[in-house]
Amino acid sequence: MPLVTDVRASRELLDTLRTSQVAMPCFCTENAWTTEAILEATVAAGRRFGIPDPPVSVSFCGSYHARRHLSNYLCCGDPGLGFARLMGDLRALLDPDGPYAGCRVFPMLDHGQPEGDRWLLEGRLDEVAMVMFDASHWPLEENIRRTARYVERYADRVVVEGAVAELKEAREAGEAFAMTTPEQAERFLSETGCDLIVPNVGTEHRAAEAGQARYSAEQARRITEAVGPNLVLHGTSCMGEADLSGVPRDGFVKVNVWTIIETTGACKTVEFVLNNAGNLIERHEMEALVEQGLLGAKMLEPEHVRQAFDGHVGPDLDRFPLTNLHHAWVEGVAGVLERYFIMFGYERLGG
Repeated sequence: MPLVTDVRASRELLDTLRTSQVAMPCFCTENAWTTEAILEATVAAGRRFGIPDPPVSVSFCGSYHARRHLSNYLCCGDPGLGFARLMGDLRALLDPDGPYAGCRVFPMLDHGQPEGDRWLLEGRLDEVAMVMFDASHWPLEENIRRTARYVERYADRVVVEGAVAELKEAREAGEAFAMTTPEQAERFLSETGCDLIVPNVGTEHRAAEAGQARYSAEQARRITEAVGPNLVLHGTSCMGEADLSGVPRDGFVKVNVWTIIETTGACKTVEFVLNNAGNLIERHEMEALVEQGLLGAKMLEPEHVRQAFDGHVGPDLDRFPLTNLHHAWVEGVAGVLERYFIMFGYERLGG
């Protein structure tokens, strides 16, 4: 079954990742184009490394204040419908006769909020493989207590990830950016019974917002020495390829990625629209944009119009169907995401 929601299969995968020193990318999505791009990149990684059933986690946030992927998935903003559409997209794309059939997809609720996401954290667990139970906005003692209670109730149905931190906002002082200690990680894992933990090793996103994010491989290795390779990394935007390539050996078995997906897709969209602007709008509309300074005068130069727009500025539906923009997004994002499988050691899963 390419859409994996069985808790035993999920834990077996984690054991394989630990043994092989591989980190699985956990790519967030909030639209159908990104969902397809994730599978495109996964298939490409499988071909590259000879993996017939490459694993990947497709994740999403529900009511998490920093990003509500499920609400964004559809224009109506309904998270329940967004979840239904996302899961429907995955089931359709993973059709046994389709181009993405070989992928093993582990759906995950990221930053699951104990109250706002209760409908999924408690009521829809048969449809996901993993959840992050995010009690990090409470003090550590209460975080541990709430997380342990959740694990006790639901660990037989889903892989549970917990956050070893009291995460404050970037505007708050000092201790918001204190890294997790090995002692805190050991206590959290022992007392909660989580499968995985999210420590702060300097990349936590609120620190990134304040310009203080720095990945500490040394701290990650200290934590791993205390609790084993049971770590999940959040906040990779501040990291270069050298650091990212080292995270499997630092003890991380899963790495969450989102920002670069949307920024890459946005860049490809702007690039595509500007290159095709003369096939989209009427000449007088182009002239108005040039006059406002929103487009350069080059857009109306005869030679550019000849080369870029076949000598005519005006809507050309044959040259600008939405599917072309769709392809640009999927190809651009998939090309970036494929690098993560390389950096995270997928060659060690190959035949």
